[in-house]
Amino acid sequence: MAGVGPFALPAAKKGVFVWANDLNPASIAALRDATKLNKVEPYIRAFNTDGHKFIHQCAQDLLALSRAGENKVSVPSKQPRMSRSQKVRPEPIPPTVIEIPQTISHFVMNLPATALTFLPAFRGLYAGHEELFAPHTATKLPMVHVHCFSTKSDDNVREGIEISGIVSKMLGVGMEFEGEVEKVEGDPRKRKEAVGEVAEGKVRVHDVRDVAPLKRMFCASFRIPAEVAFAQV
Repeated sequence: MAGVGPFALPAAKKGVFVWANDLNPASIAALRDATKLNKVEPYIRAFNTDGHKFIHQCAQDLLALSRAGENKVSVPSKQPRMSRSQKVRPEPIPPTVIEIPQTISHFVMNLPATALTFLPAFRGLYAGHEELFAPHTATKLPMVHVHCFSTKSDDNVREGIEISGIVSKMLGVGMEFEGEVEKVEGDPRKRKEAVGEVAEGKVRVHDVRDVAPLKRMFCASFRIPAEVAFAQV
């Protein structure tokens, strides 16, 4: 796996629809091969385009699919095996038709060297589509999980404050650090549990791993504020 593969494939295996983008053609080629190998073609769509443009493109693509009635995919069902005691082959189970959501739930930005600089692209993401989200529906605005590098300290609170400040600056709205950096390494499922629900206007930062003696990778998670998502740009 390369590029976005380590994030896209595990999610797709759990039945999550993934729109994956990487500017490196080799990474996308590897992802497409891995998608077939892991039999998750219905769940992954791979793109090779500029990340700033892709943020709006994927949101608009989902809306367009829904409007056109093309937001359903057919997923092969697991077929029952015929046991030795059976004389008649079981009836085949038809494919399952699954609806692709109309809006995005999570953005995962895994290029730590530059990912924070992509945050201004979220302005106006759903401008003119306020009716699709709370309080008009039960759907919340998307979560963003942005990986980044910073220094490291004993508790990484200083780094959490600094990262949250950059998030605020890039979004153009006030965002506050939640107050504590949790160390969650290894299993991505544990990272998901560590994120959980983040309060509106807050940034949750967790410590991913060491990358150098004075450098660590972090992931900042927050829900896109309404004034950002619905901004007229």
